[in-house]
Amino acid sequence: MDEKCPRCEGRLLPIVYGYPAPSLFDRASAGEVRLGGCVVSSDSPQWSCADCGTEFRDEAGGLTAVGADESD
Repeated sequence: MDEKCPRCEGRLLPIVYGYPAPSLFDRASAGEVRLGGCVVSSDSPQWSCADCGTEFRDEAGGLTAVGADESD
């Protein structure tokens, strides 16, 4: 994804769910992905901003922030 964070223009990272292999830990340490844990639901975020940490999910109208501060 080449989009930037709608909040701060930072780089968006994909959030990867499930039990990570060692190579995925390396990618997370390198700032290429974010680890999302093992529990996934239909409203789990798919993207995370590398700069401000806001998490987003893809919806029909574009990216929607996920979490307590969605109204910002």
